[in-house]
Amino acid sequence: MAPRGLSADEKRVRLLELFHETKDFYQLKELEKARISHSKVIRLERATYSGRFRASAARLSTISSSSTRKRAHSERVDTETRQEQLAELARLRKTHAALLTELELYGACNPVLLDTKRRSSFLAHEAASRWTDNFGILMGHCTQTLGADSGEIRQSLGIEDTYDDI
Repeated sequence: MAPRGLSADEKRVRLLELFHETKDFYQLKELEKARISHSKVIRLERATYSGRFRASAARLSTISSSSTRKRAHSERVDTETRQEQLAELARLRKTHAALLTELELYGACNPVLLDTKRRSSFLAHEAASRWTDNFGILMGHCTQTLGADSGEIRQSLGIEDTYDDI
């Protein structure tokens, strides 16, 4: 009887062994080359490694990057230029905070807020024009086609007699 190859679990185990031995991350092409050179995995399919190993790779990369950051932070040398730069950073942060509070005082004249107000008023005007056009169309249809009284329509819709088109 011909050999059937490895099951999906056996492939996962052998791929994990390959990952742990080399302690590196691979793309599919690289895995196929590593499969030939290491002869660890006989037949590789995309579904075998896709979900599980991508998640493992992402987890390992975040762990390694956070440990690298911690190590770099602990090995940081406290020099005079670094102290000067930290003092400059603190001074600039204070200046930034002061400028933000000053900007809040002039909030009504903020160009971004003024532009937002202009846009919203334009949109409100357009919506009002659409509403009055729709009301005019409805009123014309009801009075001409249905023969209804315009006063009764205004009363049923809750529109006062002082209503005027824009």
